[in-house]
Amino acid sequence: MILNGYAILVLFAAGLRLLLAPLVVGLALAGSWRRVQAECTKGAERHEDRHYLAMSLTLLLILLNLLSWPLVYLLLLSYVPHWSGVMCIYGVMEVGAGSTGATGYLPALLRFLQLSKPLLLFLGGGWLVLYVLNRQTRTAPLMQRLAIMLLLLGTLAAADAAAELAYVVIPKKDEVPSAGCCTTAFGNRGGPARLASGSLDDGGHRRLLSAAYYGCNLALILGMTVGTRRRHRLPGSLELVLMLFGGLIVLAIGSLFLVDVAVPTLLELPYHRCPYDLIAQVPEAVVAVTIFLAGCFALGWAAVARWCGRCPETEPLIPGMVRGLLRISRWGFIGSLIMMTLELALA
Repeated sequence: MILNGYAILVLFAAGLRLLLAPLVVGLALAGSWRRVQAECTKGAERHEDRHYLAMSLTLLLILLNLLSWPLVYLLLLSYVPHWSGVMCIYGVMEVGAGSTGATGYLPALLRFLQLSKPLLLFLGGGWLVLYVLNRQTRTAPLMQRLAIMLLLLGTLAAADAAAELAYVVIPKKDEVPSAGCCTTAFGNRGGPARLASGSLDDGGHRRLLSAAYYGCNLALILGMTVGTRRRHRLPGSLELVLMLFGGLIVLAIGSLFLVDVAVPTLLELPYHRCPYDLIAQVPEAVVAVTIFLAGCFALGWAAVARWCGRCPETEPLIPGMVRGLLRISRWGFIGSLIMMTLELALA
């Protein structure tokens, strides 16, 4: 086990989440949400008075889940100097690959964490969206849906926290990483960066990828602008499906653009495509990526409000909530596009 300041922070935050998550799961399983729905004859205000502590614990769990995402990458970055052959976060992620015993699980734990972190953030934000809608009603009709989402959130948070604890505790100092350089994964034709083309070193491909990146972003932004232009109007299901599909396309093309165009330009290394290096060397690019992800999440939360928050009592509230989330998503895409463009122009 390698202990430093970040490792201690991860252990503390993961331990706290591991304590909070069962409480949240227990709250959902106990069915207290359903009982409150039946008892809530004096409105949602009474519900808040009775369950203020439970709401506070849930909000604290969501906040800790959010903070744990960047904290894991800072932990991996702090581990880089502990191996002579490791040059970046990617090398640390390869520690334990092919080893026997508990150490062999280290790469798998990190792969799980890279999937669970965004999913936790999406679930937490979706729960908040439904919670805000439910709070504005008289009889709290979304309690059962909130309980289901809370059950998923607490279960995944417990698994995520347990994986963090296991990663920090498992011995790893004496292990030799199987690949200390990210060039083997992001620089050759067989690595993850080779998904779109067999000749990504060609300048024509980079120009094509850049055109696709800007074109798809602008098309999605325009679609959101058209979909939210009318006040008191709820975007139709087809409109929202098209926006979600467009968001997935923008996410896929944006990922390729980041690896094949932005990273080599920002790092001033034409054949180096490791996005993990941006964390230490170009942190302002990480801000642009964060804003972009915020836009993606807000688009997903709008879908949660549209399809999971609808009931007769919330019907008048849904249009404003969906339009507000779509506007946040639109500004997220606009902000990331402007910021990334400026960074590439100044690189």
